[in-house]
Amino acid sequence: AAAIIAQAVTFRPPPQAPTVDPVFVELEKDAPHDSRPRLDSPPTFNVADLTLNVLPSSVGHIFMGLKDGGLQHLLAGARSDVGIISGRYMFEVKIVEQDTCPETEVWMPGPRTLLRVGFSVAGSVPILGESIDGIGFDLDGSIVHNKTRTVVAQGLRPCSIVTCVLNLEPKAANVNTLSIFRDGIRIASPHPLPEVLRGKPLYPTVTF
Repeated sequence: AAAIIAQAVTFRPPPQAPTVDPVFVELEKDAPHDSRPRLDSPPTFNVADLTLNVLPSSVGHIFMGLKDGGLQHLLAGARSDVGIISGRYMFEVKIVEQDTCPETEVWMPGPRTLLRVGFSVAGSVPILGESIDGIGFDLDGSIVHNKTRTVVAQGLRPCSIVTCVLNLEPKAANVNTLSIFRDGIRIASPHPLPEVLRGKPLYPTVTF
């Protein structure tokens, strides 16, 4: 089980895997200052789009999965209340705690730490990678969509800040792509967004 902290913000100008992070050449510059009006309230995570085993904090966007009675073996998910239809936006996630359930220490092995960050469509189950309705990067450096896993980067590290960028800017070099950064550094090339997700409002989603 892991406690997850996630914060949705506008874009800021990030099996087998490489043992050393490669250096990627950015094809796009930092976004210029945007003077358009902001949302009336900051993005948050919709309580209606949390799985039943998510325990949210009252402040700080901190989530923890329930772990009593075997619930530690189930995936938990949360989805933002603001979707993206154009432009270039990112959100950040960090594992702030890894906890082993005392119950599992006695009679069975505990579940492995899991974190997926990405985007999904409204109305879908917020478990990334298990259907065509969502796509996300996994803790082991792979990207998962519709139960298909492709290793694209070195694994993510606990306590690192993981940044997921969705680029829907029509004139951008990386249009219709998803990117992953670790502590502000790109660790994989932009990954094409599946055709089935293009043209739909996409919502920041975390699965853990």
